[in-house]
Amino acid sequence: QEISVPEDDEEKRAKILQLSTRALMHASHLIPSDAKLWSNMGITLSKQSHYDREIVEKCYKESLRLHHKCLEVGCDVVSDLETAAFNYGLYLSNLDEWKD
Repeated sequence: QEISVPEDDEEKRAKILQLSTRALMHASHLIPSDAKLWSNMGITLSKQSHYDREIVEKCYKESLRLHHKCLEVGCDVVSDLETAAFNYGLYLSNLDEWKD
């Protein structure tokens, strides 16, 4: 079920994001081979300024690694892989660390 939070309620949004992150972290211990889970965790972590960039990137890279493994054994995960790569790319571009 989707949770609707008013745009101006930053405190509530932050709490929901923290709860979502904790749930994904717990799930990653239960089902560590779920590539979409790792991508979603990268998304939630990247929206919180107190998480280290290295941790966020680890999540995205694990998602991509797992998606590639699934492709190798014949699973149809192309669109999921493309989505994970796109989200990782957006994260990197939002860091705004372009070299001249």
